[in-house]
Parts: sequence; structure tokens; C-alpha cells
Amino acid sequence: MKQSESYQRSTRQNFSTTQNTRSRERNGAPGCSDSAKRNTSRADIWLKTAGRQFAFQVVEVMEPERRRGAEYKALAGGLARGFGYDTERGRIDGPQWIANAVAQKAAKKYADAEQLNLLVYANFSAHQLQHVDVVNTARTYFPAFASIWVVTNLWLGSLNVSNQLGRIGGWGIIFTPEQYLRDQAG
Repeated sequence: MKQSESYQRSTRQNFSTTQNTRSRERNGAPGCSDSAKRNTSRADIWLKTAGRQFAFQVVEVMEPERRRGAEYKALAGGLARGFGYDTERGRIDGPQWIANAVAQKAAKKYADAEQLNLLVYANFSAHQLQHVDVVNTARTYFPAFASIWVVTNLWLGSLNVSNQLGRIGGWGIIFTPEQYLRDQAG
């Protein structure tokens, strides 16, 4: 099935990691407004699209009891082969976990945060995670950022966008490069 043209455009947008924050602080990022340049030091990554750059903060959301360092140590030490998960838990509790992460970022009260975008990495089983539930749960925090996005291992979606970045209604599928090329070819 063909994806919408706006979704295809959004999947072609290029995220790039902030590599030289001091240089960006001194010079500002090309294509940014003055207020966005002031937020340069707060950006974790930049999205460059259509000759413009958008500053993003990134936050990861996992099940509350998960501890990444402990998981790595257990796997490396041979104490664990993998970790079980409840596929329904992410669907049921995930919207609140995401809203909590957005709230924590909003509580930091970044200067000119209304020009800063937020990307939430939902690192939990997000099978059947309902976009409308995430939007409704996080709605209180929409004014805190220029846009709020959620990415999982399968989906990307905008919760709220108040700048020229564009939006994805609902969840958009994340294609592998091979899938994307096949979709474009036919």
C-alpha cells in the first residue's frame, strides 16, 4: 500500500546528531531563527529538512523498573539470555510513561522551549499502542515544546506540532531502507 506523500517526505528527513555543540553555540546553526539559535546548546540532535534545521531534545522511555546498565551487565556476564516482556503492558501503561517523560522534560523549563522540539523514544513493547491515547495523555504538555514526536521500533508519529516542521497524523510506519526503495519503485 502506498504511503501518503507527506509521510514519504517526512521519512526522508535527515536526523543528524549534534557533534560540535560549542561551535554551534558560537555560530548558531545555519537556517535557524535567532530564538532557535539560543537553544542550540540544549539540542541533542538536529533535523535538517528543506534547507532548515530544527533543534531536538531526545528522551528515552522504558518500563519504570528497567535499568539499562543492569541489563547490559547481566547479558555480558552470562546471567541472562534475554528479557521477557508483556506485550499488553506497553499498550496499557505506555501513554502514561510517555506523558511522564514529556512532563520531566517540560519541568526543566528550557529557555525558549517553545522553539525546541522533543523526540520521545518509546523503548518498550509498543505493539498496539494507540496514538490517540498517547495524544490525550500528553496533551497538557503540548505548549512546552514546538513539537512532540514519538518513535518506537515500528512507528513514528507527531503528538503536536506548532512550527513549520510538518506532522504525521497517527502512526507512520518506519521502513527499512530496502522497504523504502521497494515502495518508491512500485
